[in-house]
Amino acid sequence: MANNSGMDVKIISFPTTTLNNAKDTSSELQQQQQDNNIQKQVHELFSLGMSSGKFEKIINSPLEMIMILLFGKKMEQSTTVDINLLGCIQNYYGPKVVQFVFLTFCFLLFLLTTQFISDSSSSIVTCLVLSIFIPIIIVLLILKYYQYIASVEVDKYIAYCKKSKELGNISEYYMNNKEKPDNHFFLAVDSNSDNNEIKVLGQVSVDEWIYPGNDKEDGPFCKVLKGKRVIELRRMSVGPESRKRGVATLLLKRVEEYAKERGFDCVILKTSTLQAKARYMYERNGYKCLDNTQTIIPPIFLYCYIKYLN
Repeated sequence: MANNSGMDVKIISFPTTTLNNAKDTSSELQQQQQDNNIQKQVHELFSLGMSSGKFEKIINSPLEMIMILLFGKKMEQSTTVDINLLGCIQNYYGPKVVQFVFLTFCFLLFLLTTQFISDSSSSIVTCLVLSIFIPIIIVLLILKYYQYIASVEVDKYIAYCKKSKELGNISEYYMNNKEKPDNHFFLAVDSNSDNNEIKVLGQVSVDEWIYPGNDKEDGPFCKVLKGKRVIELRRMSVGPESRKRGVATLLLKRVEEYAKERGFDCVILKTSTLQAKARYMYERNGYKCLDNTQTIIPPIFLYCYIKYLN
């Protein structure tokens, strides 16, 4: 199957025997080695996908930072651009709140500095400059520290997931799950790969969702999905070299085909503020956002999406 960039991509299930026919199947030992190699690639893609959601930038530019803090300029939020940390904070708390807190801090610092210098006009100007410059430096330091803490937490989550019963044992959870027999794990692979060197370009899984879900994050779904057969899309990741080439869309379409084949009413998924480009892709393919008011950790919102198949 060729995607919109001309890449020869095939969607297969994992664990799998081989890309080719059964007559070319490797020995059991070779097959196990192949599946172990694929699982390593799955973990690498998962790590890359999660790491791409870290705050790579704390601000877009110094000028934009000044406009946001001093003048309350609302940063344009778009699912087609990268989101920086300051923009997320503004989106979470609101531009007026961010501006008010910053200017209040500046004013208090101005009052404090004027107590220690003479009452000359040049000294007043110095106080004014310092009362703006110092808070900006402090804000940058706070943002940098938060960026580091968020990065550490993402790394902890990645390590936890790799050892979990889900990603730690994909075969057991997705292909041999007696409680959820419709669970499945899909891979987008290079069709030109040989049996011993399968190259994974992307991946996605489906996990049967059973009402009322298993945590408070599923609250928005509970309001509309009682009595319906629901499958949850999870672990969507595409390698950096395969992005913007339609691989994610192919995986998404395969998930929807599979859900229809198994008689599900809809596909749901959860994503966050940080996955801006992924949200755009889902919305472009007909997924509707049910809720974006829940917080993972400030200032990151959780987004709940749904697409009915009938």
